[in-house]
Amino acid sequence: MFTFDLDYQALFDERAWQLKAQGISRRSLRQVRSHVTNFWGTGPGAWTHEWTLHAKQAERAERWLEASACHGAARFPVINTPERKQALADQIRCYLRAAPEFPCRFERKSLDIRTAAGPSQIMAHLFEPAAPARRPRPLLCLSGGVYIGKFELHQLAVALARYGGLRVCALDMPGTGETTLPLEPDSQEVYRQVIDQLRDPSARTGMLGISIGGHWAAKLAMQGAVDAAVDIGGPVGFDTQPGSSPLTLNNALTGTIANAMQLSAMPDEAQANQLTQEFSLAHQGLLIAPPKAKLLVINGRNDPYVGLQDTQGFAGLANAEVWLIEHAGHCAAEQFVRLVPGILLWLRRHLGVSGSLPYPAGLISRLVMPRRTVLA
Repeated sequence: MFTFDLDYQALFDERAWQLKAQGISRRSLRQVRSHVTNFWGTGPGAWTHEWTLHAKQAERAERWLEASACHGAARFPVINTPERKQALADQIRCYLRAAPEFPCRFERKSLDIRTAAGPSQIMAHLFEPAAPARRPRPLLCLSGGVYIGKFELHQLAVALARYGGLRVCALDMPGTGETTLPLEPDSQEVYRQVIDQLRDPSARTGMLGISIGGHWAAKLAMQGAVDAAVDIGGPVGFDTQPGSSPLTLNNALTGTIANAMQLSAMPDEAQANQLTQEFSLAHQGLLIAPPKAKLLVINGRNDPYVGLQDTQGFAGLANAEVWLIEHAGHCAAEQFVRLVPGILLWLRRHLGVSGSLPYPAGLISRLVMPRRTVLA
């Protein structure tokens, strides 16, 4: 693990929406921003130190979910220093203190994973509606990318369970969060093994992935490893020709991805382009035929990181539907809350959840859907 240069003020601008969505108040965000003077250091002024102070303040007030979110911000974006490792431990501790108040059933479970390097474990968060089910519920695997892990996906996981009628398994993507596995071109096997262990043979399975997590959702759909998948902003690599260097993604993303791959230093341009090729689904021969499972692909038209072709390339393919969100960027983050009810409806339909979406979510899904171009 290594540190890398970044502009922490730009990082505040870029991720303020995410931190607020996790339950961190605007007041805390303003106060931390006014006090941070360095990113990787220790003591007053350091990013981790200042966020930890706010986390402890929330702990004293027994606002455990907020405290967990602040500890999560303290370890952001890479757990590569002793202080960030401690922040992760504190995030887990506070999250588990909050768990008895969750509005659905919750279980934290360690799962065994087989890899080429040997056996490993991955920690999963399982959510399920509180009411008993008449028949086995469909299983949905939920994963973010390098910036969004299972703790950051808490609110979405709860909504998918409560209103989607799904068993939801939230995971950290390999190379991030609690996982010790590196991010690799075949990391979909981690998700496949998790799904195989948790699924009920009589119920359908699906995956929803955000950002690089969307890459794995799309790949599992192309392979037919799930019944339905939602890819939100996933870089899948339709264009196999060399383009702009991955080193220019932004001031933090490339270094975060390199850490997720467990590289020892920032890759040079040749290495970065080679890695991009290895991850490309087109390079792997997976984009020459339609997906074998139902696939919904969503992204903002103005995504600065993922090329438009990685969304539009699925248009016209059997089993695929594309929602291109107007006036939105990566993962359509600006419109994401308005998209959730529509995603819930799509998942319920394709994963075989009977009945209509519970009121008022069904009505909301029709009223708040953002302007989008649907390419089926």
